[in-house]
Amino acid sequence: MDLFFMGNDMVYYETSKGDFTTEDNERYTAYGIRAYKINGKSKVKLDEINDISVDYEFVNNLANTFNEEKLQIEHFRDVIYDSIDM
Repeated sequence: MDLFFMGNDMVYYETSKGDFTTEDNERYTAYGIRAYKINGKSKVKLDEINDISVDYEFVNNLANTFNEEKLQIEHFRDVIYDSIDM
């Protein structure tokens, strides 16, 4: 897990997993991304987008790329929306 600094805080992105239901009551598992700020021993969720895709590798690669490229939190949602072409 790569961490980077936001002021005195470190920020990282991680893949999340959730179970969802369609309007037709069909269940499925999808993956999202959470953004966290770490300051010392405290961990605070900055943002989260659930249900990005049912493709784990796609979402996990996005989260890893965000960490590698040190994506600033203010661009988090725009980059995801651009990545899934919303």
